[in-house]
Amino acid sequence: MKIAKTVFLSLSAIALFILGGIIGVMSAILSTPLLWKLEEPTGLELAGHSGPGESVMWLFTLVFGTAFSGLFLRIRLRPIKKEQS
Repeated sequence: MKIAKTVFLSLSAIALFILGGIIGVMSAILSTPLLWKLEEPTGLELAGHSGPGESVMWLFTLVFGTAFSGLFLRIRLRPIKKEQS
């Protein structure tokens, strides 16, 4: 693999990880009403600025960022099947 292609793939994966992280934070913020309803059955504070609440936001950020960059790399690095002549 050429160096230019490797650099392009690396920078693209980093950019998509950041984009996925932003989307993860936004979805964690938008799911706050659902998290408030889950606080009573679980006994954890899932929304707000507490330790577990911020952990939920970091979890969403990590999952979405990894999914975006991982799917991009999976599609771009898929082995090219040789056509049989």
